[in-house]
Amino acid sequence: MKPATGVFGDLPGYLGGEVGPTAEVSRFVAEVDGRKIPDEALRLARTAFVDVAATTLAGAAQPAGRIMTVYVRESGGSPEASVVAAGFKTAAARAALANGAMAHALLYDHTTTVTAAHHSVALAPARLALPERTGATGRAVLEAYVFGFETLDRGHVAINLNAY
Repeated sequence: MKPATGVFGDLPGYLGGEVGPTAEVSRFVAEVDGRKIPDEALRLARTAFVDVAATTLAGAAQPAGRIMTVYVRESGGSPEASVVAAGFKTAAARAALANGAMAHALLYDHTTTVTAAHHSVALAPARLALPERTGATGRAVLEAYVFGFETLDRGHVAINLNAY
């Protein structure tokens, strides 16, 4: 059986040898070079951000989105990052939490063929909140998204979470 292929090459599964799943994913994290991300992967990342933006806006009107927005607003926090469709900023982590809950509220977000998991709703909200606080470039945000996506796929494959 041929291993699945990711942006940075094969996604090796844990085969019970000397290298375990944690070591496999750790090696990838330590060795990755964002400058080597193919243009096509960055294009797909941009498309994923548009998808997440749409699902987040739709989720903002849902009970889960409204409840999370109220919770985050009442929790306070320094105004670092925007909460979508809410008209306020809060701490980046809280904004990512609220935006992620809204993005996932309707389960319209896409999945991956490698793991059937919903990576984008976990990755995009955090990748969008941090640049408001840190001033990261659009390219850095896209690289972080692709890197996170690939890391999640590798983690799932390494520990055989395909049953999910």
